[in-house]
Amino acid sequence: MKESLKFMNRDLVNRAIAQIDSSNIPNNRKGRNYAVVINDKQYPFKLIITEAAKLANIDLTSKDFSSNIENRNGFTQLTNYPVVNFNEKIIFKNLTELVDVINSDLGVFCNQFQIKKKELFNKKRMNSPNKLFVLSDDERDWSINEGGGIELQYHLFFRDNTVGYGLGFNTQYEPFANEFSSMEYMNPYVNSGVSSLLV
Repeated sequence: MKESLKFMNRDLVNRAIAQIDSSNIPNNRKGRNYAVVINDKQYPFKLIITEAAKLANIDLTSKDFSSNIENRNGFTQLTNYPVVNFNEKIIFKNLTELVDVINSDLGVFCNQFQIKKKELFNKKRMNSPNKLFVLSDDERDWSINEGGGIELQYHLFFRDNTVGYGLGFNTQYEPFANEFSSMEYMNPYVNSGVSSLLV
């Protein structure tokens, strides 16, 4: 990463986002290629950096650095926020390659997801820190996020040249956890989904 960008940190980015949200993204700074994704919103990569520089009292314009892969990866390492390339096409031949691309592109998020999951489920060990999706059988046309019993899981499939995704309920047998029926384990997820639709 360019030396002049190493001042970046998550706090500065969060403050820059608040500043951008209060005044909106200027038309001449919309960005065409790369965006930082925060809370499901996309912010132009260079705009985030220049706004963070202002907050840090650093004289830096969008012409002082490029959006090259080294700077984008460095930004993600310093802030844990992913940078999305709008022009990059994902090329894959099968589900195995798609799962590998997704796990790679999600990068830091995979680790954060697994840490939080371990914490929330009070698990003794964490699932693979570099993976969100796993493909346990090359013959399958679907993949799920790695996990255990009694949880909501992300599903991904690739069949008939179509990619799809969704959520699934895992209520498989768990030793010492089968005090409820499968439906009783699913009810909190169903109720949560229904209540969010009614808001």
